[in-house]
Amino acid sequence: MHNKDTYFKYLTELEDWGVKDMSTASPYLVQQFPELTFEDARKVLREWSATKYQLLTEDDTNKNVL
Repeated sequence: MHNKDTYFKYLTELEDWGVKDMSTASPYLVQQFPELTFEDARKVLREWSATKYQLLTEDDTNKNVL
């Protein structure tokens, strides 16, 4: 099994390539990484989304700091 960073990098690349609805990216993960079950892929996707949201929120917070 690959590490989380590998999966996260792939998801970011998918987004950069123009996948509009990242909530439907689980099948892409399973296709690219056959060791993942669909449920595993959904967990990875949720973690990636939460991490991305957290980073965006932190970035917005830092912009408001003088």
